[in-house]
Amino acid sequence: MSTPIVLIATAKPRPEDIDAFTAWQGHYVAAAATFPGFLSSDLVPPTELGHVEWTLLLTFETAAQLNQWEQSSERAALIAAGACEPVIQSIERFQRPPGLGMRVL
Repeated sequence: MSTPIVLIATAKPRPEDIDAFTAWQGHYVAAAATFPGFLSSDLVPPTELGHVEWTLLLTFETAAQLNQWEQSSERAALIAAGACEPVIQSIERFQRPPGLGMRVL
């Protein structure tokens, strides 16, 4: 059995764009959820006053299934149409072994 893989992306939307960003994120996750291997998603808002960084986590069953999503035309269209790409500051991929912490791939 393979270990789930987690894509972690951070975004820094301007305060006036938070509603648009969260709406876009909802469309992004809805599209990802239609792909094989999708397990879950979480959107973590800033945790401290004055911070603007949001964190999006997508979990897939395998790295290959996550790669399929990342290379998809559906994802590319959402990134292009959402005008959110400039607010995405970083994207990292982690694999979460059972019973252990995360490790960077």
